Amino acid sequence: MIDEFLKEINKVIPLIKNNVIVDKIKEIKKSETILLNCLEYYQRTTLGLVMIVKNQEDLVSDVLKTAKSFNLDSYVVVDTGSSDNTVENLLELNFVRTEYLHWEENYGLMRNRAAEFSSMDWVLTLDSDEVFLTEPLDLKVLVSVLYIVLEKPFAINFEQHYNKSSKYGIPDRIYSRKQKILLAWYTRSCEIKRQKKL
Repeated sequence: MIDEFLKEINKVIPLIKNNVIVDKIKEIKKSETILLNCLEYYQRTTLGLVMIVKNQEDLVSDVLKTAKSFNLDSYVVVDTGSSDNTVENLLELNFVRTEYLHWEENYGLMRNRAAEFSSMDWVLTLDSDEVFLTEPLDLKVLVSVLYIVLEKPFAINFEQHYNKSSKYGIPDRIYSRKQKILLAWYTRSCEIKRQKKL
């Protein structure tokens, strides 16, 4: 089990931009005791996707099927008033729980309300037209390693590659529902790209 966990750690190391953190991760790989602590945290923590959607029938199924390859414990999609076949497409995905909220013109508020539908320790947020541009990996390993290395609350952001830059900045993409965030850091290679509607 520890050998498989080490392989997964090796997959996430190239994603991290901060060389100090990378060096700390390389050090913990040398300590069986710390590795076991990390593995124990990995086994007991949960990570789930929360996504807000509206009128994304052409993209949402493919995006969710891609997200499924990142070893998440739950997939909650919150529809905010779709008038197309988005909800019908979601109901066909047996691994997705669909919830509903009335849209209010405050994205941060809506994101927080949507996250209330999740009971997971950690939340991954993606937009309904975003996909990762990296090979599938276990995002819980990334969270677990950082939890042990940083020893303080953190959030994870990803590089984003869009045709247009957002006026809202880069939101936290993985964050703890239980901790106040003191530190955010960015990944290098776990990139997100918007898909285009067909």
